[in-house]
Amino acid sequence: MKNVTRILTLSNGYHLWSHTSNLGGRTKLLCLHGGPGDTHEVFERFGPELADLDIEVTMYDQLGSWYSDTPNWDDDAIRQQYLTEDYYLSEVDEVRQQLGYKHCYLAGHSWGGMLAIEKRQQWNNPHYRQLITHLYHQYINRRHPSMMQHQLDIQAKPVYNHFQGDNEFVVYGVLDDWDFSDTLATIQVPTLLMFADHETMPLATAERMQQRMPNAKLVVTPDSGHNHMVDNPAVFFTYLRNYFSDQLGR
Repeated sequence: MKNVTRILTLSNGYHLWSHTSNLGGRTKLLCLHGGPGDTHEVFERFGPELADLDIEVTMYDQLGSWYSDTPNWDDDAIRQQYLTEDYYLSEVDEVRQQLGYKHCYLAGHSWGGMLAIEKRQQWNNPHYRQLITHLYHQYINRRHPSMMQHQLDIQAKPVYNHFQGDNEFVVYGVLDDWDFSDTLATIQVPTLLMFADHETMPLATAERMQQRMPNAKLVVTPDSGHNHMVDNPAVFFTYLRNYFSDQLGR
């Protein structure tokens, strides 16, 4: 099936990089990466893995991320306009419309999943950095070395630091008080909650989400951290393919 890379021009004038696999597939899947400020990387295997299910898969880098345009984050007015949850939600909708996806599935990883739904500030302290590195090896990418291929750190740090903070384990950015738990029951669409057994949050959190969402199914990928599609792709994509097979009757 045909694959295509496209540059999407938003109504605000910025450009986003996108890549579509299995162009023309009957079912549409739009992938929302994490971070905030990470990239499409974790979704690169989704197209090949779902090709025989006739699923068109589109991934893109959000504003400020790697292949897409990066605004001048030093400009306070630009930061206030674009470094907001509302902006990134509107971006998802505009991307969906530009792709012509009237109906589609959403695959959200980490911050991307949220879009679909302070340690004394001693960030350079050697002991602190050692602890954070250990946590990342245990709970983010358990493979050593990581399967990610880039030689540089390509995360959009201004975006990540604004929303999240310095790391995945101590949230001190603007998301520190984000709580969607009271409205989970309003999510009526079929939802697959994919968790890892070495996630950055307790499994009980995912179990509560499943209980509150009327049409949610929970699966857990073993021996995996936050990026479990990288750590244990065989199990991860078995879960994902089975879910789509059930949903689509294929």
